Amino acid sequence: MLRVRTRLYPKIERGVLALGWLRAAEAKHGRGGKRLIFVCSGNICRSPYAEAIARMRGLNAISCGTHTRTGLPADGLAVTEAARRAVDLTSHTTTRWEDIELEEGDLIIAMQLRHAWAVLPRARAHHNPVVMLSSLLAEFAPVWDPYGKPGDAYERAFDLIDAGVQRMTQWHDLAARELNGCA
Repeated sequence: MLRVRTRLYPKIERGVLALGWLRAAEAKHGRGGKRLIFVCSGNICRSPYAEAIARMRGLNAISCGTHTRTGLPADGLAVTEAARRAVDLTSHTTTRWEDIELEEGDLIIAMQLRHAWAVLPRARAHHNPVVMLSSLLAEFAPVWDPYGKPGDAYERAFDLIDAGVQRMTQWHDLAARELNGCA
């Protein structure tokens, strides 16, 4: 079953993006937004790393999980891989998606399709766009959950997150230049 899901999931995610849903165009449109909200399952690996790297690049960001409890620490291997990249996750504690107060202009960035589907009803009710992190990448790649896997799974996931956040940073910088009349 796991093999079927592993093979089928990227095709479904790619199809959703090909249809124009949950794509980076929404992120680019909302590039002047107030805050980035990174969403994954447990808020212990991918989304806290994305939040930390976005903040390091001057972006207003938070993170949360669709299947977590509030107050848990980041995963140990995530902390180790982040530290290798000069990012500190030691003070991170989890936040549930339901506990996030949405604000006008928030852009919600989901790590996987299942996270996007989980947050979409509430996000739409508040007029907040939801995009897939994979839609921000130059070449499609699903951002798999590294939890419970060896260190190289964290490395691959964090590489993809770095690339996606770099693109968001470029859009943010472009929006700032446009606001200042320098574009």
